[in-house]
Order: sequence, then C-alpha cells, then structure tokens
Amino acid sequence: MSTVPMSAQSPLAPSSAWRPDKISVMLTLLLGFIGFVVVYPVLMIVLNSFDVGAFGQETHVGLDNWTKVFSDRHLRDAVINTVTLTAARQFVAFVVGVALAWLIARTNLPYAGWIEIAFWISLFLPALPVTMSWMLLLGGRSGLINAWLRDIGLDAIQFTIYSWWGIIWVHLMTGTLSVKVFLLAPAFRNKIGRAHV
Repeated sequence: MSTVPMSAQSPLAPSSAWRPDKISVMLTLLLGFIGFVVVYPVLMIVLNSFDVGAFGQETHVGLDNWTKVFSDRHLRDAVINTVTLTAARQFVAFVVGVALAWLIARTNLPYAGWIEIAFWISLFLPALPVTMSWMLLLGGRSGLINAWLRDIGLDAIQFTIYSWWGIIWVHLMTGTLSVKVFLLAPAFRNKIGRAHV
C-alpha cells in the first residue's frame, strides 16, 4: 500500500503558509479607500435627507423632506425626466454599442481599427467642450447645421439639441456609446480567441 504525501492528497486544501503579498494588500487598501470616498458622501446625503427643520436650527428625524420632493410637481417631473433619459440613453447605447463592437471585432469592416481608435479618442474628450460644440452645431435656429439647412432650402428639417432626443444624442456622443464599444469589443475578440483554441 503506497502512501501519498499530505501535500498531494488534497490540492484544494488551504495552505497554512499563505501570506498576502504587498501588492494585494496595497490594492485592497486602495479599493477600500475609493469605496469609502464614493460611498460615504452618498450615505451622508441619504441620512441627512431625514433631518427635518430649518437650516441652523433644531432638527428632528422625519419624512417631510421626501414628502415635499414627491409632492412638488416640478421636482417630480425632474426625477421622471432623469430616469427616462437615463433608461433611454442606456438602452440605445447598449443596442448600438453591441452592434458596433460586433462589427469591429467579428467582421472585416473596412477601417475597423480607425473606427475603434475614434471611439477611444471620444472616450477621453472632456464632456463640457463636446456638449458646447453640439450646442453650436444644433442649438435651435442659430445652430450652424440648422442655418446651413435653411440656406439650402430645407427649412422643414430643423434639429434642436435642447429637446428630449437632443439630450440623449449629446449623452451618447459624450461617452455613453464609447464606453459600450470600449468594453464590448475586447469581449467579442476574446470569444474569437477561445473559439480557435
């Protein structure tokens, strides 16, 4: 009867000599710090929202602030607009992003590399100048594209960046779509690599 060494009997058994390395400890501490910096302000806002009373005076815990928010028609409309705009832009970005990432990674699309580089560049462009440029191009009747359409006799076609779909367009162009392509194209390539293994 042969004897098997203890180390070879159970390869999944935990090692008593395991010690975390410095990089793992530093990354864990960094992740904890980033989590604290992100979560703590949000948590304080939520907790302070239950403090009812005038600023600088005695407060008490209650739901009056939340009741006031949802009973005010303007605030309620703002919340509804925020939720619907976010849902619509994420849906459009996901559908278009999946299609573009698939075309870039899985087909022989001409200039696919340049298209992907363009998405990378748009991902790192600052949002404020890009938004201002879209306002310059499509800002009502004074927008450059709308003025050009009027000059060539197409007065019926007028774009406005301040509409519901205009806001979605700006969000898509300032990074939402780029993030989807940036994240999904490598995933499609990874699937190709595994298929050939």
